[in-house]
Amino acid sequence: KQQSVIQQLHARKGRLIVMCTKGDASVVCPGGSCRAIEVPAVEDCLQPVINIIPLQ
Repeated sequence: KQQSVIQQLHARKGRLIVMCTKGDASVVCPGGSCRAIEVPAVEDCLQPVINIIPLQ
């Protein structure tokens, strides 16, 4: 579902900034069609803490 939303926004010429796990940027943004913020994969309980740092 998220992939289809990304495709729709890309088709409408939206500027996308996507946060994803390291190594997933090529899957989420094929061909460098959007900017990706890659964060390390950690336990589920720590993921919100890791995600908030690049957003500040």
